Amino acid sequence: MPRFRLGGYFMDHSTARKVAEQLAIDIRQGQGFADWDDQHMEWPFNDWLANNGRLNVKAAGIISPETDIQGMMFVSTFLHIEDTDPGPLTETENDLAIRQWLEELGVLDGIQWISMPDTQRIALGGTQPRYRGMRFTCSTIEAHREQVIKRLECLRELRRRNEMQGK
Repeated sequence: MPRFRLGGYFMDHSTARKVAEQLAIDIRQGQGFADWDDQHMEWPFNDWLANNGRLNVKAAGIISPETDIQGMMFVSTFLHIEDTDPGPLTETENDLAIRQWLEELGVLDGIQWISMPDTQRIALGGTQPRYRGMRFTCSTIEAHREQVIKRLECLRELRRRNEMQGK
């Protein structure tokens, strides 16, 4: 399976909601469930990015590897790793263009450049945003809430194990 190192801009959910508001993205999908919105905000973001031709960036809900805060990452660099992980990536012209776009949307504070291995399988569905048009009902949200919580717990455990192996 291909491995990737990612580079992009991380922001907490509060900041991501402000970006969604600037872009007129309905992250609630008419439902009004704050927990669901935060954990699945990437879907309406990627719908918007795909529909508006912004194929040089992909949104992903992550837990920051540096702060352990849940939020959104706008991934602008996907580096395919053949053998050895090269370590942290530095910002490129494309990355800086994405940062400028976020700043033009009013995100002047609260974004952080992050480079990390793709342990959360963000590149699994491709390296460009795709329109999915997913919509949820109350019953769908409640049925999947526990799955989402378990997934986050699993990701934290994987991260803890990776950190222990690195020491």
